[in-house]
Amino acid sequence: MRIIPRLISFAFFLLAALSTRAQNCGCADSGNCPLQFPANTNTQVCYDFTDAFNNDLASPTQGVCGVYIKFRHGHIGDLELTLTSPAGQQVQLVGTNGNCNTNTPLATWDILFVPCSAPCIPDTIGACPYPCVFDGCPSPCPWGSGTFVGEYHPFSGCLESFNTGPANGQWCIEIANSAMFNGGTVLDFEIILCDESGILCCEADAGNLPDPNVAACIGEPSLDLDLVPSYGAIVPDPLEYGYTFTVFSNGTLYDLDTTDNFTAYPAGSYTVCGLSYLLADAAALPVVGTAWTPQLLNDTLTGPSPPFCGEIGLNCVVVNIGAPPPTTVLRDTICDGQTVVFDGQNVSSAGTYADTLASFFGCDSIVNLVLTVMPNVTTKLAETICFGDTAWVGNMPFFTTDTFTVDLLTSFGCDSAVTLELIVLPENTTTLNEIICQG
Repeated sequence: MRIIPRLISFAFFLLAALSTRAQNCGCADSGNCPLQFPANTNTQVCYDFTDAFNNDLASPTQGVCGVYIKFRHGHIGDLELTLTSPAGQQVQLVGTNGNCNTNTPLATWDILFVPCSAPCIPDTIGACPYPCVFDGCPSPCPWGSGTFVGEYHPFSGCLESFNTGPANGQWCIEIANSAMFNGGTVLDFEIILCDESGILCCEADAGNLPDPNVAACIGEPSLDLDLVPSYGAIVPDPLEYGYTFTVFSNGTLYDLDTTDNFTAYPAGSYTVCGLSYLLADAAALPVVGTAWTPQLLNDTLTGPSPPFCGEIGLNCVVVNIGAPPPTTVLRDTICDGQTVVFDGQNVSSAGTYADTLASFFGCDSIVNLVLTVMPNVTTKLAETICFGDTAWVGNMPFFTTDTFTVDLLTSFGCDSAVTLELIVLPENTTTLNEIICQG
């Protein structure tokens, strides 16, 4: 978006060097906006403009170089918004000569009106641009839903018509709402003078970070974000305003970083918000490691005594970073010929096997299997026993000459085949013949 050039006098630079802590000028800053207005009503919303050194709109170097306004309305074709100067001069900003039945309950206009001598930059829908002169019933592209931006010429008249009377004083938006069933809201408006010397306004604008929240593992490429703030009608002048990301964690300002690369951050939960600040106030930015939250910083900057000119965006991005879990080691022992299932495969050989699993935040979880394969045992025994004796293999008794095979289990549960070659010696029979005397 184009930044409106402004005539800044030496006196302004002199006062700016004093690092005055004024905040944004405009209706919202005065507390008069937002203003809600009901259906079928006429009303106005105003704020007092003060401190302009060049207080004469008739001066060749003074005038209205822009009018920023942000508003909502449920039936834009029935709304007229007219700007009135302190001297009573008027220019109609919003209106229509047409007749449309366009419902716009979800629409927001965040736009800038510029002098008729300046080029306009209207918003577009698809390839269809809206007209340069603001029209509540544009053709062929009607207003719809969403937030509309751009720079427009007033519906009737030109900003150059504000050419008499004081610049300081009460500026008002006259609201004429003829919609029978739809109200609206003027969220904010601000007068931008061509010569703003003496006006110590803070124009810091953090914009919006529309990016979704992020959850990733330490060092993942997805933590190298691309956070680009979006703006409405006015973009802070980069020669006057800096931009940085404030990173909060556990109630503390963890970091101030102009980059949005979080691949080197440790595991944790971080809230990332944009911060726009006056470059002259850079030394007054909050200190890393001190107790801050986004809401506390916002309340401080919008309070009565802000420590620096700045704005923090509150549509922040939450970045959750996970640490990979430690490697898990599994140990197993099987018998020769058996298999185990690991990583979806049947494994039967001794060795170390690795599997990578996805855990919380997508961090890799490594599981190692150390597999030992025990052999099956074959044992041969040769034994000789006497007739009537018994040879034992396990709990099996043997007492005849033969070769026997017994299947047993080792201490690991593996097969152990024992072959017994048994010899049983024959029974010896001795016959004794003896002669004795009678008696």
